[in-house]
Amino acid sequence: MRVMFRQRRVVVVGGHGGSENHRDLALFNMAIDSKLRGCDVVKMKVVDVMASGQVKRRVSVLQSETQKPCMLRDI
Repeated sequence: MRVMFRQRRVVVVGGHGGSENHRDLALFNMAIDSKLRGCDVVKMKVVDVMASGQVKRRVSVLQSETQKPCMLRDI
């Protein structure tokens, strides 16, 4: 059985990223906020979320396990 993180635990784990590790903290936050699997988050590239030097407001990600699209908004 899978145990879900409670919000308090997510804040504790997310806070341990440290200020020197922005990339890992951003990936962690995106995984939590989007509810994507880790394998789908780490496959993403900068070009998937950026256009003309700006972060896209919406991104569609095809989930690898279910093949269903997942829309990310205001990332």
